[in-house]
Amino acid sequence: AACAITTALFYLVVAVSNLLVVMIPTIQGYGWVYASLFLVVNYLWTAWARIGVLRHITRDGGKPLVPAGSEVLFRVYDKTTRKGIPILLLSTDLGFVLVSQLEAGHYGWAFFVTYGTIACLLIAGCSWEFRTGTEVE
Repeated sequence: AACAITTALFYLVVAVSNLLVVMIPTIQGYGWVYASLFLVVNYLWTAWARIGVLRHITRDGGKPLVPAGSEVLFRVYDKTTRKGIPILLLSTDLGFVLVSQLEAGHYGWAFFVTYGTIACLLIAGCSWEFRTGTEVE
């Protein structure tokens, strides 16, 4: 429980700090770095809070601080964070690479990033579709 409360308090400070840094206009490109760092820090804080919540539910054995079943909200948030942040981080990073290559006049590299991303997504989609179609029930 202490881990979860500490994480929540630290997360408030870190989230506000990261948002303020991203909103302050600086040299071009640093906003992307801070946005990526915000996503990574958000992922780490959520993982840390997950440990605290699961320990409070399973191992502590004391009187629960919240009513039974209220941890479902955090479990949904944790699941969404663990699946969504890597996808969001990868897509924003690829978008930044594409824009920076276009601004630099490297159209071949920009095409390569776009084509490579689409090809990887198609291969992953086909592999996923094949895997789900061949499972034994």
